[in-house]
Amino acid sequence: ILSGIPFSSMNFSDNRFSGISADLCGNDCAMVLCAPTTFSPTGRQPSSAEYCEHCPTAVYWGTTTCPGISPTPSPIDPLPESINEKDILKSIYDSCRGEDWFNSENWMSSENICDWYGVTCTPFQDSVQSLVLSDNNLVNEVPTEVFQLPYLETLILDSNGITVDFTSIKYAFKLSSLDLSSTDLFSVEGIENAPNLLTLDISQNDFQKSIPKEIFSLTTLQQLFMGDNDFRTSIPSNIGDLKNLRLLSCPSSMLTGSIPSNIGALIDLVHINLEDNSLTGSLPLDLENLYSLTFVDASDNTLEGQLPSFSAMKNIRRLDLSNNAFSQSIPEDFLSNVNPLFFDYLDLSNNFIVGEVPSILAHFESVFLQDNLITGLDDELCDKARGGLIKQFGCDSILCPPNTFNAIGRQDSESNPCHTCPSAQYYGSTSCGGAAVTEGTEITAVVQEGVEIRPSDANEEKQALAKLYLTCGGEYWTENEHWMDSNISFCKWKGVECRFGAETVTGLQLGSNNIQGTPGFISIFQLLPNLSTLNLSRNPLAGFNFNGIENSASLSELDLDATGISSIVGIGLSPSLTHISLRNNRISGFPQEIFQMKTLKTLLMSNNQLDGRIPTTFDLLPNLQTLILSSNSLSGVLDGIDFPSSLRILDLSQNLLSNSIPVTFLRGIPTSASLDIDLSGNFLSGNVPGELSRFSQMDLYLQDNRITSIDSELCSKEDWNGNDVRKYGCSGILCPIGHFANGGRQSTNTPCARCISAEYYGTSTCEGESSVTRTNMYLWPSLAFVFVLQILI
Repeated sequence: ILSGIPFSSMNFSDNRFSGISADLCGNDCAMVLCAPTTFSPTGRQPSSAEYCEHCPTAVYWGTTTCPGISPTPSPIDPLPESINEKDILKSIYDSCRGEDWFNSENWMSSENICDWYGVTCTPFQDSVQSLVLSDNNLVNEVPTEVFQLPYLETLILDSNGITVDFTSIKYAFKLSSLDLSSTDLFSVEGIENAPNLLTLDISQNDFQKSIPKEIFSLTTLQQLFMGDNDFRTSIPSNIGDLKNLRLLSCPSSMLTGSIPSNIGALIDLVHINLEDNSLTGSLPLDLENLYSLTFVDASDNTLEGQLPSFSAMKNIRRLDLSNNAFSQSIPEDFLSNVNPLFFDYLDLSNNFIVGEVPSILAHFESVFLQDNLITGLDDELCDKARGGLIKQFGCDSILCPPNTFNAIGRQDSESNPCHTCPSAQYYGSTSCGGAAVTEGTEITAVVQEGVEIRPSDANEEKQALAKLYLTCGGEYWTENEHWMDSNISFCKWKGVECRFGAETVTGLQLGSNNIQGTPGFISIFQLLPNLSTLNLSRNPLAGFNFNGIENSASLSELDLDATGISSIVGIGLSPSLTHISLRNNRISGFPQEIFQMKTLKTLLMSNNQLDGRIPTTFDLLPNLQTLILSSNSLSGVLDGIDFPSSLRILDLSQNLLSNSIPVTFLRGIPTSASLDIDLSGNFLSGNVPGELSRFSQMDLYLQDNRITSIDSELCSKEDWNGNDVRKYGCSGILCPIGHFANGGRQSTNTPCARCISAEYYGTSTCEGESSVTRTNMYLWPSLAFVFVLQILI
């Protein structure tokens, strides 16, 4: 009976309708009322500019609110209806000189737009879902119409000579990921109107003397990359407005001033990288409120004062505060609540830390303390029962004692002892006045306890280094002290490490050094026979190739973090790599060459563009111990994945994995192994299987999935999650439905609090709750006590 009335004249929202007649609306009833499990501010979808969004608590047709979820705002101006998607893509081609693109396959042709290069469409209709034109020779301004693509979720235009008009970004309701790194961007005016942006990358651009203020209006952001800019300013105090931020990366951007205390408001923060800036002052105490932090890098700044204890940070795995000006002694309770089994490394080297190294650090293996003012080591640190290098070399394996030194400040092998140096006053000295290996020293093969220094030619090695300098812009490097100085041994060139007593290169530490180009690396692989460590991280090396790596027989550690590389073709020919770090790059798919590397122990590839189904054959890497693939777009299921028995640390968090955790998950790994498994932030569903109880020691991170139950057998695993399961049972694994906690589970400082919008186990946030907020959730134990006391009275 209502079928003759225009939809715009009807308003039936917020009632208890359980259905709508098909005669009224056919297959498009959202124009009348949003269906159950969805909502919008008006209870319907009046135009293509407004959507009925997911809301699990919406029982009836026409819901207008959803507890814990903020609706997508409607734009002030209606979305232009006359512009179709093909016309929008054509405007990009015309404006950005498509005829000069490196790859423009099918563009401007009669082919379906889903077959145009760089375009991916939605599964069920020919609408643009992602547009990826990385490093494709785009120039000029990208027209604002790109943001009118109604289903656009991902826009990646990095490494092109472009600017962007953000006027229409207010229409980009689906846009969640935007990469404009390494472009000619100098302004982001208008970007603050992006309604649902989750990931933004504006690193390596031309922002001079200020961080764009518009960024701090993007309160939906979860990942923000701003590194390698020329900000020359301090971090604004309104950084705390980005309440949902999980990753903040801003290295090498000339940041000045102190770290604002408001950073403590970012309680979801997991990863923070502020290395290689000019930050001053002390670390704010509020930093210790960030209980979810796992990665902290504030190295290469001028931070000072007392080190915080970080005792409240249970989840931290990597902490790098090297090359600063921290003074006073290391707190006795430093990192006291961190599980040492899953801790990666601590670097406090090259500061002004004084006194004795406390016994608390005996719990950790990878601790770097060289070049401080340390005067003693607690006896527990040198207990040979700790095994490893300490069993072999005692205290010297931690720090060379006073009156001795070597190039790394500690003994790590029979062939690298601590050498006498009367002028070395403190533990951990890495230099000794004028003591150095002189040029022209005769090199012979040295073999001790199975450690070989391969025969080398000092002149050839010097020529290889010189070629690197000349072909990769050496005169513009940030640090090039002594390079090309014929009167100084190349072992004294900045960033070059040599074996003591032999003029042969064992390491190149050239991170954050403005190295550009790649031709010189062929000779590095071929002519440096003892090169074991190569660190080129945070240099603009997008075109890096691995030609000649098959000749680098000693190379075991390679760091190419944040270099902009998109391909690792050739790396599989390396005969000896054990540790590879490729984080924060643009590698897509999943490189199959990885599976050729039988010596590999550590693979770090977080924050790339890995996509497609996750591989199932990691067992082809028989020595793999650590696998970090977090913050990518890997999809598929966990069923059928085989890992080697050597695996101990696995991080697949923040991907697109789905379905339930199979009972066979982690098959082949010894039940006696101590495991660190992170599957958080995916789309895993169903039950956490009891078969995982076969492992006696595990830290298991499952928060923010779609899990609906936990097998009760797991809730008695007393040694899981740092003994939290012993204390809190199932809540020590995941908070139950209807509850939440920072980190998604209960621990000493974070109880599981009520949250009516938490529909799954392991919810970590409860936006929109009025009765319980993140701020007051820690008061619940005391409030409960008062409530009981009142009843008794």
